[in-house]
Amino acid sequence: MIGQPAGPATRQKIRELMQAGWHAEAATLLEDICRTMPGNAEAHYLLGRCYARLKRWDAAIDVLQQSIRVRPEIAQTHMALAGARRALGQREEAMNSLEAALEIDDGLAGAHLALAELLMSRDDYPAARNHLERALAINPGMSQVHLAMGRLEQAGGSEEKALGRLEAALEHDPQSVNALCAMGSCLWNLSRSAEAKEHYQRALDIAPDSVDAQAGLAMVCEFSGEHDEAISLIDPLIGKYRGHIAIAHAFGRTCRFTNRCEEAIEYIEETLKQPGGLPGNSRRSLHFVAGKVLDAMGRYDEAFAHYKAGNDLVTHLYEAAGNAQFITDQISTFTPGLFMQLPRARDTGRRLVFIVGMPRSGTSLTEQILAAHPAVYAAGELKTLNTIVRRMPWEIETRESYPACVRNLGQDDLNRMAGAYLDEVEKLSGGAEVVTDKMPHNFYNLGMIQLLFPRARIIHCVRDPLDTGLSIYFQNFLDEHDYAKDLFNIGLHYHQYQRLMAHWKQVLSLPILDVHYEDLVSGQERMTRRMLAFCDLEWDDRCLQFHDLDRAVVTASYDQVRQPLYTGSKERWRHYARYLDELREGLRRGY
Repeated sequence: MIGQPAGPATRQKIRELMQAGWHAEAATLLEDICRTMPGNAEAHYLLGRCYARLKRWDAAIDVLQQSIRVRPEIAQTHMALAGARRALGQREEAMNSLEAALEIDDGLAGAHLALAELLMSRDDYPAARNHLERALAINPGMSQVHLAMGRLEQAGGSEEKALGRLEAALEHDPQSVNALCAMGSCLWNLSRSAEAKEHYQRALDIAPDSVDAQAGLAMVCEFSGEHDEAISLIDPLIGKYRGHIAIAHAFGRTCRFTNRCEEAIEYIEETLKQPGGLPGNSRRSLHFVAGKVLDAMGRYDEAFAHYKAGNDLVTHLYEAAGNAQFITDQISTFTPGLFMQLPRARDTGRRLVFIVGMPRSGTSLTEQILAAHPAVYAAGELKTLNTIVRRMPWEIETRESYPACVRNLGQDDLNRMAGAYLDEVEKLSGGAEVVTDKMPHNFYNLGMIQLLFPRARIIHCVRDPLDTGLSIYFQNFLDEHDYAKDLFNIGLHYHQYQRLMAHWKQVLSLPILDVHYEDLVSGQERMTRRMLAFCDLEWDDRCLQFHDLDRAVVTASYDQVRQPLYTGSKERWRHYARYLDELREGLRRGY
């Protein structure tokens, strides 16, 4: 090897020091060699590794660049340089170094992984996926690659796919704290709060000082109503770590319980300004947390600026014309004549209540009130019905798309689809007398609900359009609601929702109860009695104490349902009236 670091004894001593973790001592020896042998590429490479372990990043970059000038064909040196540059937030430079390493040796799984992680940080998910797939082809047992794949799926909103990837990561490395934390986050997003808490706790058992595990567990506790436990977890971290994304999230969520909102917003804004920037998803979510804190402080202009910044980080892909046409197709398909012509699924006697409406219209609150009744199982936002509707053309083997394909449904088709939904319900509910499904956008599916579940009841949650639209804009829905990132599009979408609901009320025989949010929060008992009577349930005082219910809620309304009813959200839009012209125009135009 050209330019080995001094003689055999010295080289052996350097290796022993580095293996033992004595990097400062090894660096002293290597510095002497590099001064006297500036052409010794090996010594400069090893010194760069020592500096990196000592977090002397600028010095590491200098000596690694010198090593490359002498021996540019060594891929590992380019990878080491990429690591130092990444540590300083020099992402583009780090990517250039990794690409240089892969040009020398395309079989470096670690380089593909590192490059994929950098591509994910700038939201270039297709390119990241290509490099991760290449890394897996090289080393299928590399836990870190499966972990990165899981995070990639999470970023795209595919939590179920992410779960499989993360399970693979833990199979290859059961002690991976990063994989356990990622699994905790994934399970939480899938409403599996107990399992999420278990994974965060496992991570802490392995690494008690893990910041991600502590912050993640704090978030689960806070969403579950365990505020004291959440605070006890996050408080010791605030002063110790600055600019940490997970801490910023948890601090923003808990600060109102400790009267530290001013401190929290400073911490969040400091995190947003950290050198090198943040991945798009992290930056967006922190803007929404900041908006929530500032709104609670009454600093409305600053709050709106953060909400807008978060929404502006998402490309608006809403197909308003397509949605309007879909509504038109529904109206022209689901006619009184169609309902007279088609059969109904076999009546199993299952009592189902579908709670529908626009997001942020009171669906979570309504379900929580009903969930306090001992005869009710609240299933939350089930995706099952949407999946059945989406797969319908393939299931019945027709070239017609939905909703036109509905005309081809037979008795067996309806029985099979209804059975698939009820099987899922039974797994969750354990035979409860009444089951609620509060997927808000099931308002699209009310025609199918009549065909599949002719004894179902529909509770339709309604809220002031301006309050609804503003509240949607203030939620980080990621890719779930493509209209939600723009006030004008929210208005267009709301208009079409009203149009479809008006149609359903004309043609459906299903009982529909309108529950106005404003009436519910100002007259809780009266509206609760109406809802229970509508569901053929006897009165139960526990429904008035819904906020005491020990039930995990992971929707955007998780906090409200843990408090007694209050009227503070009525006409909330007035604080932001100056910003709502586009929302009003969308509501008026309707496409």
